[in-house]
Amino acid sequence: MALLYDDPRELVRFAELVRSCGGDTDLLPIAAHGSEWVSVKGIAEKKDWPQEVFLVGSSSLIYREPHEPFLLNPGILAVSMDGRLQNLGERR
Repeated sequence: MALLYDDPRELVRFAELVRSCGGDTDLLPIAAHGSEWVSVKGIAEKKDWPQEVFLVGSSSLIYREPHEPFLLNPGILAVSMDGRLQNLGERR
């Protein structure tokens, strides 16, 4: 899907669907951090996380205009809060 769409907000929505079906979302964006969208792999590989990270819903970022920039504080990770987070990071 990443080859068909380049809008990360749309890819976040696709990741929600893939995750709800038990699929692998490692490379799809699932959260926002700083001024960019990040994937499960990107989150796992980040080495300089603060001691505490505050999770907030990403819906206000997903529904922004595509050209409208955002900047979150370093300790903020905006994720989908729709009840499907339990599938993140699970391995079969």
